[in-house]
Amino acid sequence: MKMLSLIAVLALVTSCTTNEVNEEASAKIASHELTITIPNVKNDQGKVSIAVFDQAGFLTTPVQGVELNAHAGSLTHTFTGLDAGAYAVMILHDENENRDMDFYDTGMPKEEWAASGKPLTGPPSFEQNRFELTGDTDLTLHMQ
Repeated sequence: MKMLSLIAVLALVTSCTTNEVNEEASAKIASHELTITIPNVKNDQGKVSIAVFDQAGFLTTPVQGVELNAHAGSLTHTFTGLDAGAYAVMILHDENENRDMDFYDTGMPKEEWAASGKPLTGPPSFEQNRFELTGDTDLTLHMQ
């Protein structure tokens, strides 16, 4: 069950683009930047998808998202126009670009992922991955 929830989350992340914006969030006056740095992308294969969620849209509708070409080493992206508030970030390195997280027979992920909270030990929750955006913010998230 834990893995099914993680699969659903990471499959959703791969479907994000910068054009997907939660209508409620876009109606607010937004003024902050969120810069995400991933220092340990393992190769140049596939895409890296990053999704920013608020609590209302967690795992269903990202406030903003982007799909980037993978680059071995460090990858950085800045989201602009975010309101102050609570957010969570989910990331997937979709190496084979099948828009799904792939798993070994043991249930362990084949593809790398990251989240803005503590390492996942079960289904992801907003509270587990929550951080407060109160101004321009830089987050460094390590792929697992």
